Amino acid sequence: MAIWNKDSQAFLNNNKTLFEAFSIADKDGNIMNTFGTSANIPIADGSVAGYSVRNIFGTTAGDADIVTSEFRTPWERASNYEFPSAANTMSLVSTSGSDTAVTVLISGLDENYLPISETKTLTGTAPITTDNSYFRINDMICTVGNAVGTITLSIGADVYSQIDPGNGRDQKAVYTVPAGYCFFLTRIDAFCTDANGGKAARFRNYLRSSNGRVLRVADTTFFENMNIMRQAPFKYDQKTDIEMQLRSLSGSTFGSVFAEGILVQQV
Repeated sequence: MAIWNKDSQAFLNNNKTLFEAFSIADKDGNIMNTFGTSANIPIADGSVAGYSVRNIFGTTAGDADIVTSEFRTPWERASNYEFPSAANTMSLVSTSGSDTAVTVLISGLDENYLPISETKTLTGTAPITTDNSYFRINDMICTVGNAVGTITLSIGADVYSQIDPGNGRDQKAVYTVPAGYCFFLTRIDAFCTDANGGKAARFRNYLRSSNGRVLRVADTTFFENMNIMRQAPFKYDQKTDIEMQLRSLSGSTFGSVFAEGILVQQV
């Protein structure tokens, strides 16, 4: 790579030093024409092949607060989130008989961590069974209609995704990276408060790989709000379970986590 001297208006004589230049390209090798933060716009728009924005967010609701006795992943239920132990079909149902025209998109992974999805139309309080066998559930979203009841996706008594009335989608701080992809985390925000104001809490990033290895990292305390903006993104390899967990330092209280990053298809 030649070097141009702007003062002498000539190439550097006898230059033998080689330099490497890096730029962002899509999975087909096409160079992106925007860089830095502005590059996130075409990625979020879906214009860059092999790249997509991924948001991970969860919030407590009702009696599903974070507690002092254990770390919990903020989601709709009063317990820590547990992943399925094996791929299986699941039961989808609402607590309201009025939910008979609401269409739900289920997105997850099969036993090989490959993406699968389907849409189902609720039949009120009568459970319906998924066509696919799911090993992980990453998203459940109402695509047609507004449910008035609580929607659950479960195997027996074990619930793996839930949509509370009026929310339109599940809100659990959980994500599993599909096979053939890597996830690059860029931002984490966490919040802890109640009717009396800000509270103190602990945050922990819980990771589990497909071979069973567990990492509990980024354990830190904060008061009311925590914000982490990474200068370089944190990489999660394929087939990694991610749980953003909170633990209250003062009684049961509301808690929520918001994280975002870029999902990149590996070639």
